Amino acid sequence: MLRVPPADWRDPIELARPTAPDVPTTIERGGIAYSNSKLAIIYYAHELQRRAPAGINVSVFEPGFMPGTGITRDQRPAIQRTMRLIARIPGVSTPTRSGPMLASILLDDRWAHLRDGAFVVKDKEREVKPFANDPEREARLWDATAELLHSSGGTL
Repeated sequence: MLRVPPADWRDPIELARPTAPDVPTTIERGGIAYSNSKLAIIYYAHELQRRAPAGINVSVFEPGFMPGTGITRDQRPAIQRTMRLIARIPGVSTPTRSGPMLASILLDDRWAHLRDGAFVVKDKEREVKPFANDPEREARLWDATAELLHSSGGTL
């Protein structure tokens, strides 16, 4: 089983800084960055829901483990081969399998109740852990994104 380390949340400006070139890449560091990015998606969804006009509902779709996305591109060849084999197992997520699930969430009345950053894994609504609901962090992430975009000439 692929074990992903827990997020190590820090101020978003700090998280956005590139790693110094003299710091070695490790599986652990890559896993933490992955976990931080997934937590950020949930934080964004919650903050977006607060800022969205009435009638706009925000939710997060997680397709599940999806080999072939490049997440193991820095791993040993044996791990990469294993991921290609796993992708062939029925039930393992692929874009072809996950696309209809995402479309269902957007189009089917079954999902019309989703809002407030609801979290859906494949075809089941899931509760997020308490640390994934943090209005202060969510607002800070939104503001930090605006700061970073402004400093690069973009807008939010």
